[in-house]
Amino acid sequence: MFLSKYSDMPTLYRSITFGLIMVLTITVSSAQKFIGTAIVGANVSQIDGDNLYGWDKIGINGGFRLGYNIANKTNLAIEFLYSQRGSAPSISSGSDFGSIDLKYIEIPLLIEYNDWYLEEEDYYKVGIEGGLSYGNLFNVSSSNSFVPMDLDGYKKHDISYTIGARYSFTKHIAGVFRFSQTIGNIYANRSGDLEGQVSRWMSFRIHYTF
Repeated sequence: MFLSKYSDMPTLYRSITFGLIMVLTITVSSAQKFIGTAIVGANVSQIDGDNLYGWDKIGINGGFRLGYNIANKTNLAIEFLYSQRGSAPSISSGSDFGSIDLKYIEIPLLIEYNDWYLEEEDYYKVGIEGGLSYGNLFNVSSSNSFVPMDLDGYKKHDISYTIGARYSFTKHIAGVFRFSQTIGNIYANRSGDLEGQVSRWMSFRIHYTF
């Protein structure tokens, strides 16, 4: 059985508007001390408590980032992301039965520390980052029979922690790896027939800095 619920479309529209505002901000950021970045990438994810194992759910992770230098080698950054999470059976099984698909607007707030400065090219080669992220769930669908019929049990809002590392190939292009996990459960267990679910995901991204 495949169940689907659009839980918060007005919030999605507001989020898209916010994203467009960020794009405009990034466009004019070259005249400021802000650092604008476009992001494209993918998540591999899993959910504890859904009777599935492995990082087999693949989804999109992309959006925009705005950074600001607050100290030597240190930036404060906020991101606006479209992010697909969830869980799925093993890719080798060739079946999509049992998948859970969760679509989020995510807004991470991060501290980034940079090192290995290349003076001639004027950029840092590597960096590490960490922080907290707010997630707004706007769509959920499931073919996992272990999940209750009430998809409203999935919380519309969550907070996660995230850590990551960056390697810059040029001044403008970088590869980023990130691990994230929700703080607490993503499912409100009203009936008591399902263990709390914790979402984990790894992101592999390409950043283009303007």
